[in-house]
Amino acid sequence: MKKNDNWTFLRNINIALSFGLSVVVYLLAGYYLGNWLDNKFNATPFFLITGLLGAAVLIFRAFLELVKILDHSQELEKRLQEEHISKEELRKRKVIEARESLDHAKRTLTDFEDMVIQKEREALRRIRGEKEEDPSIDSRNKLKKF
Repeated sequence: MKKNDNWTFLRNINIALSFGLSVVVYLLAGYYLGNWLDNKFNATPFFLITGLLGAAVLIFRAFLELVKILDHSQELEKRLQEEHISKEELRKRKVIEARESLDHAKRTLTDFEDMVIQKEREALRRIRGEKEEDPSIDSRNKLKKF
């Protein structure tokens, strides 16, 4: 089992045990309190039934709280998973942007290198006293078509 699965399993066991313990405590409290009041006031079934009905109401309330906790837990897990997906998507976007930026930098550097090479050639021609080439004419003295 994964660590997350272990925590989920333990959380579910905790919820089940706490609800089961609540049911037992409410039923026992309703039974013993109702039985004690019946003996004290000599109203044999009335307080026992009232105590058990009170326990049923408390059990129902505990059940509603359990449903609310489980619903909130599912919403929280869904939100955490969405955030994880969002973080993964954000990471992917950053990687793409970094690659695009790197490609742009490579193109800029290549253009700069070409410009430096061209300027070096022009400087060497001037030093040697050679005639500068017309960029619109290729090496065979024909006009370049743009």
